[in-house]
Amino acid sequence: MGYERKREALVGMMYDAVLDGSLWSTVLEGIADLTGSAAALIHGYSVDREIYTFHELGRIDPDCKRRHELYHVVNPWMRASRFSAGRVVRSDDLIQLAQLKRTAFYDDVLRPQNIAHATIVNVVSRPEFKVSINIERSEAKGPLGERDIAALNSLLPHLRRPVSYGCACMITRRPRRPSAMHSMRYRPASSLSMPHIGYCSPMPPPGHRPKICRFASPPVPKYPVRPA
Repeated sequence: MGYERKREALVGMMYDAVLDGSLWSTVLEGIADLTGSAAALIHGYSVDREIYTFHELGRIDPDCKRRHELYHVVNPWMRASRFSAGRVVRSDDLIQLAQLKRTAFYDDVLRPQNIAHATIVNVVSRPEFKVSINIERSEAKGPLGERDIAALNSLLPHLRRPVSYGCACMITRRPRRPSAMHSMRYRPASSLSMPHIGYCSPMPPPGHRPKICRFASPPVPKYPVRPA
Protein backbone atom coordinates (compact mmCIF):
# COMPACT_ATOMS: atom_id res chain seq x y z
CA MET A 1 0.00 0.00 0.00
CA GLY A 2 1.41 3.39 -1.03
CA TYR A 3 1.82 6.42 1.22
CA GLU A 4 -1.38 8.19 0.13
CA ARG A 5 -3.54 5.09 0.55
CA LYS A 6 -2.05 4.45 3.99
CA ARG A 7 -2.74 8.04 4.95
CA GLU A 8 -6.35 7.92 3.70
CA ALA A 9 -7.01 4.67 5.56
CA LEU A 10 -5.52 6.18 8.71
CA VAL A 11 -7.67 9.31 8.46
CA GLY A 12 -10.81 7.19 8.06
CA MET A 13 -9.86 5.12 11.10
CA MET A 14 -9.56 8.29 13.22
CA TYR A 15 -13.25 9.01 12.67
CA ASP A 16 -14.21 5.37 13.24
CA ALA A 17 -12.32 5.46 16.56
CA VAL A 18 -14.90 7.86 17.98
CA LEU A 19 -17.40 5.01 17.88
CA ASP A 20 -14.94 2.18 18.55
CA GLY A 21 -12.31 3.14 21.12
CA SER A 22 -10.32 -0.05 20.52
CA LEU A 23 -9.13 1.50 17.24
CA TRP A 24 -7.11 4.28 18.90
CA SER A 25 -4.12 2.03 19.49
CA THR A 26 -4.06 1.11 15.79
CA VAL A 27 -4.47 4.77 14.82
CA LEU A 28 -1.49 5.78 16.94
CA GLU A 29 0.64 2.93 15.62
CA GLY A 30 -0.28 4.09 12.12
CA ILE A 31 0.78 7.65 12.90
CA ALA A 32 4.08 6.34 14.26
CA ASP A 33 4.64 4.27 11.12
CA LEU A 34 3.71 7.12 8.77
CA THR A 35 6.25 9.40 10.45
CA GLY A 36 8.99 6.77 10.76
CA SER A 37 8.72 6.71 14.55
CA ALA A 38 8.80 4.01 17.22
CA ALA A 39 5.62 4.85 19.15
CA ALA A 40 2.89 7.41 19.75
CA LEU A 41 0.43 8.30 22.48
CA ILE A 42 -2.36 10.75 23.07
CA HIS A 43 -3.41 11.88 26.53
CA GLY A 44 -5.56 14.42 28.31
CA TYR A 45 -4.35 16.55 31.20
CA SER A 46 -6.44 18.49 33.72
CA VAL A 47 -4.60 21.70 34.54
CA ASP A 48 -6.70 22.37 37.66
CA ARG A 49 -6.28 18.87 39.12
CA GLU A 50 -2.74 18.37 37.82
CA ILE A 51 -3.54 14.83 36.70
CA TYR A 52 -3.81 12.94 33.43
CA THR A 53 -7.44 12.10 32.79
CA PHE A 54 -7.10 9.56 29.96
CA HIS A 55 -4.60 8.10 27.54
CA GLU A 56 -4.42 5.97 24.43
CA LEU A 57 -1.18 4.16 23.59
CA GLY A 58 0.47 3.04 20.38
CA ARG A 59 3.44 0.78 21.20
CA ILE A 60 3.97 2.55 24.53
CA ASP A 61 4.64 0.30 27.52
CA PRO A 62 1.60 0.59 29.85
CA ASP A 63 3.71 0.19 33.00
CA CYS A 64 6.04 3.00 31.93
CA LYS A 65 3.03 5.21 31.21
CA ARG A 66 1.62 4.37 34.64
CA ARG A 67 4.88 5.44 36.31
CA HIS A 68 4.75 8.62 34.27
CA GLU A 69 1.24 9.48 35.45
CA LEU A 70 1.80 8.55 39.09
CA TYR A 71 5.29 9.91 39.73
CA HIS A 72 6.35 12.19 36.86
CA VAL A 73 3.38 14.45 36.17
CA VAL A 74 5.86 17.32 36.28
CA ASN A 75 8.57 16.55 33.73
CA PRO A 76 10.63 18.47 31.15
CA TRP A 77 8.38 17.54 28.24
CA MET A 78 5.37 19.10 30.01
CA ARG A 79 6.76 22.49 28.96
CA ALA A 80 5.11 21.85 25.59
CA SER A 81 1.70 22.38 27.22
CA ARG A 82 2.14 26.15 27.15
CA PHE A 83 2.08 26.29 23.35
CA SER A 84 -1.04 26.94 21.31
CA ALA A 85 -3.03 24.14 19.69
CA GLY A 86 -1.51 22.84 16.48
CA ARG A 87 2.05 24.01 17.09
CA VAL A 88 4.62 21.26 16.54
CA VAL A 89 7.25 21.19 19.30
CA ARG A 90 10.38 19.04 19.34
CA SER A 91 11.46 17.75 22.74
CA ASP A 92 15.05 18.79 21.98
CA ASP A 93 13.82 22.41 21.90
CA LEU A 94 12.46 21.96 25.43
CA ILE A 95 15.48 20.22 26.93
CA GLN A 96 18.68 18.88 25.39
CA LEU A 97 19.05 15.11 25.40
CA ALA A 98 22.16 15.24 27.59
CA GLN A 99 20.15 17.07 30.28
CA LEU A 100 17.13 14.83 29.82
CA LYS A 101 19.26 11.76 30.52
CA ARG A 102 20.03 13.11 33.99
CA THR A 103 16.35 13.15 35.03
CA ALA A 104 14.34 10.49 36.87
CA PHE A 105 11.70 10.88 34.16
CA TYR A 106 14.17 9.56 31.60
CA ASP A 107 15.35 6.72 33.85
CA ASP A 108 11.86 5.58 34.87
CA VAL A 109 9.81 6.21 31.74
CA LEU A 110 11.89 6.76 28.60
CA ARG A 111 15.07 4.68 28.90
CA PRO A 112 13.23 1.35 29.50
CA GLN A 113 11.43 1.92 26.17
CA ASN A 114 14.51 3.11 24.27
CA ILE A 115 12.88 6.51 23.74
CA ALA A 116 14.94 9.71 23.61
CA HIS A 117 13.12 12.15 21.32
CA ALA A 118 9.51 13.28 20.97
CA THR A 119 7.50 15.56 18.76
CA ILE A 120 4.61 16.99 20.77
CA VAL A 121 1.47 18.75 19.57
CA ASN A 122 -1.38 20.10 21.66
CA VAL A 123 -4.45 18.92 19.78
CA VAL A 124 -6.73 20.72 22.25
CA SER A 125 -5.35 23.59 24.32
CA ARG A 126 -7.72 25.22 26.80
CA PRO A 127 -6.81 26.99 30.05
CA GLU A 128 -8.28 24.16 32.11
CA PHE A 129 -7.64 21.15 29.87
CA LYS A 130 -5.03 19.94 27.37
CA VAL A 131 -4.98 17.03 24.95
CA SER A 132 -1.62 16.33 23.35
CA ILE A 133 -0.14 13.76 21.01
CA ASN A 134 3.46 12.59 21.39
CA ILE A 135 5.34 10.95 18.51
CA GLU A 136 8.38 9.24 20.00
CA ARG A 137 11.71 8.01 18.65
CA SER A 138 14.91 6.35 19.80
CA GLU A 139 18.21 8.16 20.18
CA ALA A 140 19.59 6.33 17.14
CA LYS A 141 16.64 7.44 14.97
CA GLY A 142 16.87 11.06 16.07
CA PRO A 143 14.21 13.80 16.04
CA LEU A 144 11.49 14.03 13.38
CA GLY A 145 12.67 15.60 10.14
CA GLU A 146 10.77 18.16 8.08
CA ARG A 147 9.25 15.52 5.79
CA ASP A 148 7.83 13.56 8.70
CA ILE A 149 6.58 16.73 10.39
CA ALA A 150 4.76 17.60 7.16
CA ALA A 151 3.12 14.15 7.25
CA LEU A 152 2.06 14.75 10.86
CA ASN A 153 0.68 18.20 10.02
CA SER A 154 -1.46 16.68 7.27
CA LEU A 155 -3.11 14.42 9.87
CA LEU A 156 -3.69 16.96 12.63
CA PRO A 157 -6.94 18.55 11.32
CA HIS A 158 -8.52 15.09 11.09
CA LEU A 159 -7.22 14.09 14.53
CA ARG A 160 -8.48 17.32 16.09
CA ARG A 161 -12.12 16.75 15.07
CA PRO A 162 -12.74 13.39 16.77
CA VAL A 163 -10.62 14.37 19.78
CA SER A 164 -12.49 17.67 20.25
CA TYR A 165 -15.79 15.82 19.91
CA GLY A 166 -14.75 13.29 22.54
CA CYS A 167 -13.73 16.08 24.92
CA ALA A 168 -17.07 17.84 24.44
CA CYS A 169 -18.89 14.63 25.35
CA MET A 170 -16.76 14.26 28.48
CA ILE A 171 -18.31 17.43 29.90
CA THR A 172 -21.59 15.58 30.47
CA ARG A 173 -20.00 12.80 32.54
CA ARG A 174 -17.56 13.82 35.26
CA PRO A 175 -16.95 11.00 37.75
CA ARG A 176 -15.97 11.53 41.32
CA ARG A 177 -12.30 11.61 42.21
CA PRO A 178 -11.27 8.13 43.43
CA SER A 179 -9.31 7.21 46.51
CA ALA A 180 -5.52 6.86 46.48
CA MET A 181 -5.81 3.09 46.89
CA HIS A 182 -8.06 2.90 43.86
CA SER A 183 -5.64 4.99 41.79
CA MET A 184 -2.85 2.46 42.37
CA ARG A 185 -4.91 0.06 40.26
CA TYR A 186 -5.41 2.77 37.67
CA ARG A 187 -6.04 1.61 34.13
CA PRO A 188 -7.71 4.48 32.23
CA ALA A 189 -10.66 3.72 30.01
CA SER A 190 -10.89 5.39 26.63
CA SER A 191 -12.44 8.80 27.06
CA LEU A 192 -12.28 9.53 23.33
CA SER A 193 -14.72 6.84 22.25
CA MET A 194 -18.41 7.51 22.67
CA PRO A 195 -20.25 4.39 21.47
CA HIS A 196 -23.51 5.54 23.05
CA ILE A 197 -23.66 8.66 20.88
CA GLY A 198 -23.80 7.48 17.30
CA TYR A 199 -25.92 10.13 15.68
CA CYS A 200 -23.69 13.17 16.21
CA SER A 201 -20.24 11.87 15.37
CA PRO A 202 -17.82 14.33 13.71
CA MET A 203 -18.02 14.74 9.94
CA PRO A 204 -15.73 12.20 8.24
CA PRO A 205 -13.70 13.01 5.11
CA PRO A 206 -15.46 12.72 1.72
CA GLY A 207 -15.87 9.14 0.56
CA HIS A 208 -15.30 7.58 3.98
CA ARG A 209 -18.04 5.32 5.29
CA PRO A 210 -17.82 5.16 9.09
CA LYS A 211 -18.54 1.96 10.94
CA ILE A 212 -22.09 1.38 12.16
CA CYS A 213 -22.37 2.31 15.80
CA ARG A 214 -23.40 -0.45 18.17
CA PHE A 215 -25.08 1.23 21.09
CA ALA A 216 -23.76 0.38 24.53
CA SER A 217 -23.35 1.98 27.91
CA PRO A 218 -20.20 4.13 27.99
CA PRO A 219 -17.29 3.15 30.26
CA VAL A 220 -16.73 5.37 33.26
CA PRO A 221 -13.18 6.81 33.08
CA LYS A 222 -11.07 6.34 36.20
CA TYR A 223 -8.89 9.18 37.38
CA PRO A 224 -5.62 8.73 39.31
CA VAL A 225 -4.50 10.94 42.15
CA ARG A 226 -0.97 12.09 42.69
CA PRO A 227 0.97 10.26 45.44
CA ALA A 228 1.54 12.14 48.68
